[in-house]
Amino acid sequence: EAISYDEFVAGVERYRAHLRLFGASETEAKVALFIGNEPAFLQVFFAVISLGLIGVPMDPNWTKVETEQVIDEVNPDFIVASRQFNQSLIDAFPITFFIEDVPEDMREGLDYSPNDVSGDTLFYLGFTSGSTGVPKGFYRDHRSWLTSFMAGESVFNHGQEDVFLAPGPLCYS
Repeated sequence: EAISYDEFVAGVERYRAHLRLFGASETEAKVALFIGNEPAFLQVFFAVISLGLIGVPMDPNWTKVETEQVIDEVNPDFIVASRQFNQSLIDAFPITFFIEDVPEDMREGLDYSPNDVSGDTLFYLGFTSGSTGVPKGFYRDHRSWLTSFMAGESVFNHGQEDVFLAPGPLCYS
């Protein structure tokens, strides 16, 4: 599925305003994302990290036990889900809101601006697939993430005019 840059930004602003309605303003609060491979995943993720929160993508291929273990370990402040996500995994958790329920005109009259975040602000709590046991978590901050892109540019000799394909689930780094 393809969306324009304007549609992408409008979605980010819409979800950011909706997150603020639910009180998502504490820097580094954790937001579990039960959203699959759809544009809304990236829009919600960008809304989360631009507020200084920590995005925690959940894998739709985990078992219910693995998902429960991760949720128990993470203890998220908010859970945002898509109704298209693996229903057996989201039924057991208190969903803060479903992305499909966020009104298209959510931004009108609300603050949807990003927060100021520093390079050492945590923004991502990723997990391994769990193929060798319980999925293991790791944190990333903004600076480490950007530094990894600069290293990739140097090693792979690519620039802003190049096009990339990153196949695989969006729930992985």
